[in-house]
Amino acid sequence: KTLSLEFFEILSRAHYEGTIASPKDFMKEITAHQRFVIAQCVLEKIKLYQKQLPTISFSVNISSLEFELGLSEFLKALGSDRLIEPSRCIIEVSESLSTSEAVMTQMQELHTNFGFRFALDDFGAGFSTFEHLFRTNGLYEYVKIDGSMVTGLLNNEAKKSALIAMVYAIKKSNKKSIVEFVENE
Repeated sequence: KTLSLEFFEILSRAHYEGTIASPKDFMKEITAHQRFVIAQCVLEKIKLYQKQLPTISFSVNISSLEFELGLSEFLKALGSDRLIEPSRCIIEVSESLSTSEAVMTQMQELHTNFGFRFALDDFGAGFSTFEHLFRTNGLYEYVKIDGSMVTGLLNNEAKKSALIAMVYAIKKSNKKSIVEFVENE
């Protein structure tokens, strides 16, 4: 509504045999440790970008797996030393992946004690439920509605109704909705 820039999403890409691959093309093929290293590299980029653009926030996709491997400790160190400004770092956690109670506890600690912000990503993808949205006790500031809910929207009244219901529920939960794949008014 305000047409103001709130944040940039930092996306991983891989250069392979002259092409640029998106995460869906390579994330399933790499080890858990490699995923962890990618997350660390992206957070290092955020540290650099925060210095270059002091009024903009940055988001990054992090899965439960990276948290289980210790990314929470890495984030705490960055936040404690003010190498990264936690309030300008939005961690996007995919709703399509299972998030354990232990990971939710780590995320809540990062939010409460350090000021990291969180977004629920891929909402509406696959076999989505509203349960994850409501069980997080205010952890998520943003809910990103998956692009699959937008594709073909103009010709599908059922999908349009579902999207309206999602946006309404998100708003009533005092969260901001982000709708992916919006191509026009």
